[in-house]
Order: sequence, then C-alpha cells, then structure tokens
Amino acid sequence: MRESAKMKTILLVLVLFSVLLISTLLYQRGQTLSILKDVNCVQEKEITRFKDAPPLNTFDDATINPFKTWWKNYRKSEKFGDVFKWNHYFDIYHRHFARFRNKEMTMLEIGVRNGGSLKMWRDYFGPGAQIYGMDIIAKSKRFENELEGVKIIIGDQGNPRFWTEALKTLPKFDIVIDDGGHTMNQLKVTFDHLYDHVKLDGGIYLAEDLHTAYWPNYGGGFKRPETFIEYTKGLIDQLNADHSRDKNLVVTNFTRSTQSIQVYDSIVVFEKSPHPKYHTILSQ
Repeated sequence: MRESAKMKTILLVLVLFSVLLISTLLYQRGQTLSILKDVNCVQEKEITRFKDAPPLNTFDDATINPFKTWWKNYRKSEKFGDVFKWNHYFDIYHRHFARFRNKEMTMLEIGVRNGGSLKMWRDYFGPGAQIYGMDIIAKSKRFENELEGVKIIIGDQGNPRFWTEALKTLPKFDIVIDDGGHTMNQLKVTFDHLYDHVKLDGGIYLAEDLHTAYWPNYGGGFKRPETFIEYTKGLIDQLNADHSRDKNLVVTNFTRSTQSIQVYDSIVVFEKSPHPKYHTILSQ
C-alpha cells in the first residue's frame, strides 16, 4: 500500500514537472518569436509571408498581373536567393510600372541583397531595361555578371556625399525603388538626393517597407516628426502649395515637378510630371 502511494506521489511530481517544463519552453518560444519579429524588416516580411499571408493559390488573377505569375514560378538558386515581398506589393508595382514594360527604360533599385528582386525586374521589364542596383555590401557587385543589362553600385545610401558623387555619372531614371535599409535617415537622405534625378516626364519614385516609420529601432514612432511618413505629409502640403494663403507654405521645385502622391500600406509612390499653376476651365 505504501509502495503504491509512493509511486503515485512520484508520478504526480513528474507530471507537474513536465507541465512546468512545457510551459517554460512555450513561453521562451513565444519570446523568441516576438524578438525575431521586430529585429529587422526582412525578418518581419518573412514571418508575414509564412504566417499571416494568404496561400499563393489565392492569386487567381495571375494572368492579369505578371508579378504574381513570376512569384508562383520563381525558385531561389545558387545565383539568386529569396525574394521577400508582401502580397499587396505586386498590385501596386503592376499598377505603376506596367507602362514601362518591354520598352527602353532605366531603373534603380536600392537594396540588392541576394539578387532575387533584380531577376524579377529583369524578367518583368524585358530586355530594353537598363537596371541599376545599389547596395552597401560589396559582394553584390557579382550580379553584374549574372544578369544582362545590370550595373551595381556600392555605397551607403545614408551618406549624402556618396549620392553627390554617384549622381555625377548615373543617368536619369524612369523608376527609383528604395528598398534599402529602411531607417528614417536613409529614406530621407536618399529621397532628397534622388528625387530630382527621376525623369520629369512620367518618372516614378517608390519607397517601400514604410511600416518601419512606426518602429523605434528604425528611428520611427507614431507621429514622430523625423519619420518618412510625417515627411510625406509635408510633401502633400508642397504638392498643393499653389492654394495656400499662408506665407510659410510656398511653391517649390517639388510642387512644379510632381503630379501625384499615392499612399498605400507600407508604400508611397510619387509620380512626376510638369505641374504648372492651376487654371480654371469654363464650359461653353
């Protein structure tokens, strides 16, 4: 009888210990996932891709959007690694970039990483595209040998002196995509130096992964004045400066060269076009 009671006590202790151990492991796993989710932008997109995003077979409009067809068929290789994108980016890309397909054009992507997106742009825009990639990692230069019509420049996008020198030899761009380091300083320095280097007649400047504007470790924070989101709000005022009755809001080169600012979840698209002062048209 005593042996039976002793055995029950031992079993009870083992059960309680197992429950405690499992609870601890689950808590630690939860903490680890929480940390990983906020480490950097790439990890955030990867977690979203596999945890929150709908499965790829829900992309039933792949015949309409070539990016989605490409995404379904793409497989990373020794030459080109993974491409991390949020699902809704593809519709935004195609909406703004479709008119450049299969034409002679120039584009710059900031943030080459492992080259997968360079392959995507090459396949989407066709052989007439001259594609420039920019990255701070020197080994990214190798993609010049992997894809035709691709040139890589190495530098720090957050360094104004880098852009001052680089732009002396770079052509005007039809499209600029900022998918670089995503810090607020990098985003603003890059925009300030590159926006005037985007072609006036229909050029596109796209900054993505702007959810970092709400992340303190990227210099972000809700309504923090230094974020690119708040910076964009100021540019909306500049776009409409012709209508201002306040002497502090004046017409700038941005006003005269910007047709529209389109804000999406984590993306802002600037479309350039001559923007003369408005005039009234009266019907006859």
